[in-house]
Amino acid sequence: MSDSPSQRPLFSDVEQQQIESSLRDILAQDDFKASGRLSAFLKFIVTETLEGRADRLKAFTIAVTVYGRDDTFDPQANSIVRVEATRLRRMLERYFREQGRDAPIEIRIPKGRYVPEFIRRDAPDARPSLDENRSNDARMADDRSSGRGSERPTPPAGRPRSINLWLPLVAGVILLTGLAGFIGWQQWDRPEANPSPPPRFADNDPPESADSFRPVEPTIAVALRENTDPELNQLGLRIKDAIEHEFERADDMSIIERIGNGATRVDYRVDLTIESLGNNRAVLRVRVTHVSSGELIWSRNLRDFPLDPKSFDQDRRPSDIGLAISRPYGLIFADYRSRTRPDSGARRPFFCVIRAFDYFQDRTQANFRDALSCLDIALVTRPDFATGAALRAMLIADDYVTKVNGPDSSYTLADAMASARRAVASDSQHPRPHVAMAMVQFLSGNQQGYEESIQRAIDLNPSAAYALAQQGATSILLGQIDEGLTHLNAAIAQNELLRDEYAFYFFVGALMHDDRNGVQNWGRVSATSRNPYSLLAGILAAYRRGDIVTKQDLKNTLERSFPLFAGDLRSGFERMGMKDAIAERLLSELAEAGIDTGTGAADK
Repeated sequence: MSDSPSQRPLFSDVEQQQIESSLRDILAQDDFKASGRLSAFLKFIVTETLEGRADRLKAFTIAVTVYGRDDTFDPQANSIVRVEATRLRRMLERYFREQGRDAPIEIRIPKGRYVPEFIRRDAPDARPSLDENRSNDARMADDRSSGRGSERPTPPAGRPRSINLWLPLVAGVILLTGLAGFIGWQQWDRPEANPSPPPRFADNDPPESADSFRPVEPTIAVALRENTDPELNQLGLRIKDAIEHEFERADDMSIIERIGNGATRVDYRVDLTIESLGNNRAVLRVRVTHVSSGELIWSRNLRDFPLDPKSFDQDRRPSDIGLAISRPYGLIFADYRSRTRPDSGARRPFFCVIRAFDYFQDRTQANFRDALSCLDIALVTRPDFATGAALRAMLIADDYVTKVNGPDSSYTLADAMASARRAVASDSQHPRPHVAMAMVQFLSGNQQGYEESIQRAIDLNPSAAYALAQQGATSILLGQIDEGLTHLNAAIAQNELLRDEYAFYFFVGALMHDDRNGVQNWGRVSATSRNPYSLLAGILAAYRRGDIVTKQDLKNTLERSFPLFAGDLRSGFERMGMKDAIAERLLSELAEAGIDTGTGAADK
């Protein structure tokens, strides 16, 4: 890098040493050791920022450098980087809330961005913030990159000061929280976006209970601006249909309400405008608005749409926009969460859906109890909340397998079955209740009941990725390896986010096929998931490649996070419904790796 004045370091040597020391402390923690990819993600973005290359921190660069994607990676079609950024943000927040609560420097990942912030946590009157020590040139660079003026507000006394190393490339970056990581089409340079993000926890909507007939899920309307050019109008209708089709497929998280159909209220409005570019090409302008507040939460301009219908059929962009807006962890999830108070389960039952997804991303006793408590309250408010009852059944079924709620858990498969039945009774035309019923039936040993329920879910929505994934996982457990892999590959083709969640089952498929490369690849992916069986896959992969340190770190995480499962692996596999031949193969491999399987084998 040139030593010209405009490119001199943003931080002094002392400041850089302090940040690097904080980074080393974080990476030394067990949770980060157990998650190699997230550790590499954090190290990369911190190092690049300290080296003055924060402008490189885009989804494509991170995907290629950290996650090994090739140069064909398309962040518009693959949002894995945003998902991982969300997971990393949570781990950092937990670390600085617990083990690192006394750390002098806090590292934060701002929502909707990849450039880290460094916060000096000692009293501001005792020592100036790192931001104040930076050169005027560095601060002016930040101002130019963010489009701000030269004035900088001073934080209130007594609060930590933020060192915004690289403010947003333009004003109006959308808040992407918790489950939000998945909007591949985030536009970082759009003059029409609001200069300020929507206020968090802005309870400016009437409560869900104001209309007992109103759907619990957020409602979306798609509006196409009429065009006097018939060709442009036809193109607009094709685009509108493609986007609405994706909304309809996302049946467990949002309901599409077309404008003018008498709906009590529309939460989000998607406005589409088509303009001619000449030469039989057009530009699509997309704006997503939160209706009651009038806030623009997302926009995108897409060029070079062909007017020819045959050429249009090959264009994935309208479908990709629909997916980005409506799927789990997408735009609607993110914005809804940012506007909902954490204690709003009774008033806003859909928030409990988000809580449940939080648990499946990070299986802890606290997350389990928070999600279940939220759902219990919501189901009192809305007894017909089918998705809530289905997720309650899934949570209890998951606890039956993992024992995450501890030895005193009072929940049983009978409780899960009661919730699944309630879900199906509330909405028999929704796939999610049938998937929940299939899961509970399988764990209860009712193979016929499982097959009927999972087939019903797929019949209702053949594109429901979560149903295909559950079918694939169950087939793997039953020893139907090829069939299971076919279903799983179909699921991740619909939603790549399921790749990590179901990595253990791909690992088992590779193990039973004696695919050494597959065992290593899927074992590494499994090691980043927060469930006991995935940690076991990571342990075996680490042992096979001779990585004793990683093996021990994963073993420690397993025993600390899931002590009951780790204490008797054979019983854990039995609770999963795993075929004996697969269980014996895993137990044998684990014993060889020095893992106590609960059958008398001791650690080597």
